[in-house]
Amino acid sequence: MTTGGANSRLYAIMTGAAHRVLAPLSIPYEVGRDAATEIARGVIDTADLGGLAYRLWAELTDVADHPRVNNPALCDERSRMAASEWLRVDITDDTAIMRYFERWNDPIKPREVPASPRDDGALRPRWEDAP
Repeated sequence: MTTGGANSRLYAIMTGAAHRVLAPLSIPYEVGRDAATEIARGVIDTADLGGLAYRLWAELTDVADHPRVNNPALCDERSRMAASEWLRVDITDDTAIMRYFERWNDPIKPREVPASPRDDGALRPRWEDAP
């Protein structure tokens, strides 16, 4: 699969998961687990942001089942927030996608990200890390 194809597949996984999280009677924890598994088995190493997408869903589910947090209600809330925000991201805009993943770097405390996140602590897609 080409990088472009892998990126398209990743965005389809993210969009499908977002719709499932927001569906009536959904269980966001289970949707997040399934999304992380689908990303890990399909595009984690081939899509530019596969690792960040996997991490997002893994950490969202950790909110519910990690011994230090153990807060299923917060998992549901944050998963729904992340899903709703993903559906508003313009997936043709690399900057908008990076802003989304920067905002959700910590699902316990999602942060506001400036329009041009270029500070030293910013996450970068793999292609920007190459020498």
